[in-house]
Amino acid sequence: MGTAEQPGRDPSIDQWLAALQHPDARVRREAVAAWKVLAAPLRSAVPRLIARLKDSDSVVRQEVVAALGHLSALNQAVALALRAALRETSERDHDDAVRGKAIEALVQLGPGTSSPLPALVEALQDEFAVVRLGAAHALGDLGAEAKPAIAALIQALRDPNAGVRVQVARALWRIDHRDRIAVPVLVHALEDEDEVLRWIAADTLGDIGCLAEDALPALEAALQREFKMSLVRQGIALALERIKH
Repeated sequence: MGTAEQPGRDPSIDQWLAALQHPDARVRREAVAAWKVLAAPLRSAVPRLIARLKDSDSVVRQEVVAALGHLSALNQAVALALRAALRETSERDHDDAVRGKAIEALVQLGPGTSSPLPALVEALQDEFAVVRLGAAHALGDLGAEAKPAIAALIQALRDPNAGVRVQVARALWRIDHRDRIAVPVLVHALEDEDEVLRWIAADTLGDIGCLAEDALPALEAALQREFKMSLVRQGIALALERIKH
């Protein structure tokens, strides 16, 4: 029995991926809209795959089980990333309309279920930074319940992505008050070009409070930079106040 060829990658997928980075905002808007359309076939494929669990051919049934398992793992990882990104947007975007849409999307996504720690720890090593970031964020939200993940989080402090490292530092503080590990990472992030990342780092330093006293010079320097969003400046200033008092 011959094996079927793997379906080739649709050229339009690569085109729309590239278009998400296009300098023209109109093209980027078209690309985002296209991805809503591209997601539809996957949604319609799931019930059809489930139906094939009753296929007369056992090899087909085995392949369906493998495919559904892959989709399940993918869904969990994507949901982590989506929830973290939407929550961040709903709290921090400078546009009221965008924050409102993010809240609507969170409602549509539904409440987060308690993901097992092994799955979150595994997601810290995912190939996509946004998934690793979502996993770190979710572990931080679990608080002390995520103490078994401490070793994996410390390992993740070497992540090549600055956003992931900041979320890992936040998690280490929220889970086990590891301020000596978290503060240097957050201080370094205050120099990042991404002002939203600087905001998140400053906010976490503010949560740490007086234990983050060593961060005061870096926060004061960060406050002198130019800002596209005034809310970021306010957030850094608030962090300074919280640490000093």
